[in-house]
Amino acid sequence: MRHWILAFALAASACSVAPDAENEVESPDAATPPPNILIMIADDLGVETLSCYGVGQDTAMTPNLDRLCAQSVRFTSAWSQPICTPTRTGILTGRHGFRTGSQAPGGPIVRSENIDGTPKTISAGSIIGHLVQTGAYTPPDDAPMVMMQRGERIDIKFGTGPRLDETTLAQILKAQLGYDTAAIGKWHMSDDTNGGVKHPNLAGFDLYQGPMYGGVENYYSFKKWRNGDPIERSTTYATTDTVNDAITWIEDQGGEAPWFMWLAFNAPHDPFHKPPNELISERSQGLDPNAITPANAIDYYKAMIEALDHEIGRLLSELPEETAENTVIIFLGDNGSPMGLVGAPYTDAAQSKATSFQAGVHVPLMIDAPGYQPGARDALVHTSDLFATVLSLTGIDPDGLAIEKTLDSRTLQPVMENAGASFPDFNYSDLRGITPIGQPNERIVRNARYKLYQDERTGREALYDLQLDPTELNPIDPETANTEQLAAIAELRAARGALLNR
Repeated sequence: MRHWILAFALAASACSVAPDAENEVESPDAATPPPNILIMIADDLGVETLSCYGVGQDTAMTPNLDRLCAQSVRFTSAWSQPICTPTRTGILTGRHGFRTGSQAPGGPIVRSENIDGTPKTISAGSIIGHLVQTGAYTPPDDAPMVMMQRGERIDIKFGTGPRLDETTLAQILKAQLGYDTAAIGKWHMSDDTNGGVKHPNLAGFDLYQGPMYGGVENYYSFKKWRNGDPIERSTTYATTDTVNDAITWIEDQGGEAPWFMWLAFNAPHDPFHKPPNELISERSQGLDPNAITPANAIDYYKAMIEALDHEIGRLLSELPEETAENTVIIFLGDNGSPMGLVGAPYTDAAQSKATSFQAGVHVPLMIDAPGYQPGARDALVHTSDLFATVLSLTGIDPDGLAIEKTLDSRTLQPVMENAGASFPDFNYSDLRGITPIGQPNERIVRNARYKLYQDERTGREALYDLQLDPTELNPIDPETANTEQLAAIAELRAARGALLNR
């Protein structure tokens, strides 16, 4: 029985799971109704933030995510894109950003606001500025933040969402199996080329409700949209507001049709602040709501993760038992943690979200699906693989889709059934377009041990031995590589070329 009880007592717990790699588990019976699908996306949450992954140190207290982790198939080597919009587009379309045109953050930039009567906030930009001032980080000369400091006029469109000719996961589930669909919370895939605020509905969702763009002005007061129309400004704490909307929509479903919910939290993205005491641990309750600075912001960031955990627990505890029994629950981070807030073992301030380092792309990904044995899976998976995985879990063959476009998504269902199942020994991500901290053109590929970095602007390549150097402090120059390393470089170059030329 899969039944959730909200863990109000915020005590740290670890995911003690012991998967049996030799034990194959039968897939759910094909005669059963298609499952509901709940995809929960945390914003700027690297793998080191959750204790159940065993990577980070001094993590936030997340008993509900620990519990979900313990009863899920937990992917230990999952990659995302380094930036949020391309990751989200990849899940929705099953295609990498260089195919969809979505390669950098889309839509307007939302500015953080301090509002009287609410806790003090600081922006990610202020933390990056502090790192620059202290010499911990030096941005490239063509970074928009540097250009603005030089007084240069900046008239740059950072990125776009997926084009309207892309076929989305929501559209397929609606057309083939009659799913009801909702997107709640952050969207960040719309721009003036793909329908703007109407884009969620054009992408196949019956309901979109949330703050639409890349962030909220203030977690205690922010703008919201519903199906393309602005609605009353919310003064409910943003993470709570998102869960309230999700619970309301699920309760409104009649039970006749399966449902698909895209639940995208703003947390723990900036503006950083102290959440309400009732959502956080006793340790975090002691934080002064008006004393946040770039130097201590990581403590407030952890508190925001605790608030996220609390509200996810509330949502899952509200699912009726019959609904929970037939719901696939997926949780992931959209990219690594923010610059300056990445925790140990990462020690280099330049390794974070919006970079091609592991700290920018290595994210938590867990799938709790009825009938599948929980435990760790070490396959080299990508967040875009969720497109094919969700389809196959609902009984739709991803290879049988009448889509005249190249799909990059690979179903994870065989690996979910058997930890020892064959899966491609290759992963890919890239960082292209424009971000506030640079205008990169980078590609990364990896196998089980080695990762190859390529800067297409300069032609520079670097190899990393992720087995001996998991935090990538010691790049290997191909000019000085040994025989084994040269073989890895050749293999990864070939795999990269094959992917780009498909």
